[in-house]
Amino acid sequence: TATIEERLQEAGRLWSEKLSTALQAKMNDDQAISTIVQRFGHAFPVGYQETYLAKQTVHDITKIEGALTGPRMTLDLYKDYTCEPQQVRLKIYNKGNPVILSDVLPLLENMGLRTYSEMPFTVKPANEDSSVWIHDFHLEMKSGHAPAFDKKSVETKAKFEDAFTRIWYGEMENDSLNQLVLTAGLDWRDITVMRAYVRYLRQT
Repeated sequence: TATIEERLQEAGRLWSEKLSTALQAKMNDDQAISTIVQRFGHAFPVGYQETYLAKQTVHDITKIEGALTGPRMTLDLYKDYTCEPQQVRLKIYNKGNPVILSDVLPLLENMGLRTYSEMPFTVKPANEDSSVWIHDFHLEMKSGHAPAFDKKSVETKAKFEDAFTRIWYGEMENDSLNQLVLTAGLDWRDITVMRAYVRYLRQT
């Protein structure tokens, strides 16, 4: 009975109240929490609210602010309870406009990932001229198990996000050698050197 009552109370709460509770678990500054709730309490569409927990939103807000204030998109490669051992998820946060799927999918393929599904959401914070598009991709590794993204593999997550961003903005070539980020833990510099070796051997 107590569990059912708790679930009913949770279902009856406003999204902004859930967000406030999630923020309180992360920070102690009531003024800062109030400011964030005012800014984001009504920023997320209903589809997003029905898909993610408020505690996930706290993490997304950090990424959204990065996309709004920085010159580039922000990323989050992660695993959740929906992922099989060989699967991962990738969120892309892009200011102003949605990313074009026909541009993203070949990039993911060359990084060794198949795309199962993609969910887009538009977030419009209060008193903000620009919105941010969130694209959440459900992906599967073409070979082997995906990193667990625990303390041991947190570097792989950072390497992937860095390499993806560099490829997207034309600072790194888009070919199948990029799958070595996830399969071998190489960073973008290692792969650039590897690519030079491959070209040299082909010429030889």
